[in-house]
Amino acid sequence: MPAPAPSHIPVLYVDGEMALKHSKYRARGLDLSKVHHLHHEHLFNQSGTAVNIGEPEDRQRLTQALIEQGYRVLILDNLSSLASGIDENKGTDYEPLANWLLDLRRRKITVIVIHHAGRNGMMRGHSKREDACSWIIELRNARQETDPGAKFISHFAKPSRNTGDPLPDLLWHFTTDKTTGITDIKCELSVENDYEMFIQHVLEGVQTQADIAEMMGKHRGCVSKWAAKALQEGRLKGSPRKLLPPGKAAAAVKTRVHASDDDDDDPLADFRDDDDDAC
Repeated sequence: MPAPAPSHIPVLYVDGEMALKHSKYRARGLDLSKVHHLHHEHLFNQSGTAVNIGEPEDRQRLTQALIEQGYRVLILDNLSSLASGIDENKGTDYEPLANWLLDLRRRKITVIVIHHAGRNGMMRGHSKREDACSWIIELRNARQETDPGAKFISHFAKPSRNTGDPLPDLLWHFTTDKTTGITDIKCELSVENDYEMFIQHVLEGVQTQADIAEMMGKHRGCVSKWAAKALQEGRLKGSPRKLLPPGKAAAAVKTRVHASDDDDDDPLADFRDDDDDAC
């Protein structure tokens, strides 16, 4: 007879940044009573030290604790605060951490690493850290001014290497009752509008309107209107000819506009489309 499934998976949550009182508030609201926490503030109060997975000694101590206590999942929140002294823009600096994470994988311990995004919406730092990841999830802010709580879209930027099949985007909405402190979670399939999809294509590195129009199956004039709107709102940088994420400075280009009926000589031609129904 196969062994019965455990009632829960032992999880160790290592928090390297949040204030202790806020972590406790969140844990109560989400009912994380079965998740064990190693909190930087509590550790400092007890021993005057902190966790730094950038140091081999701390990595070894964490591995030993995971094995001895039987943890099957390790959550590191977040990479920047827990890996002091590691230059996130240098792939060679990250190699010792990558080898440690692979060692934990061989020990059948799942590791979830939380990391900040840069201004361009992509994971901050060197891309080498993505190589060994089984999957990568991006969180995109979807909260409007009138929405309470936290609202975001989860997107699999790197689907599971086990199947390679695309996974749907999900819309999450977290709201906390001010009286009880209990957090309510709603999840549904995300249906992003075309304009938001256009923005996301640029954030992912597509720079020309022609390429985006082809990818989305849209008329060129429709994409031109989105480009004009996004540039005006400051959600994108660059120019109509070369769209860039907001974190990237567009290269300075000197252009002279000549009075001409030929749109190919007019750098603003992409914003002049008479097909109002193109979208």
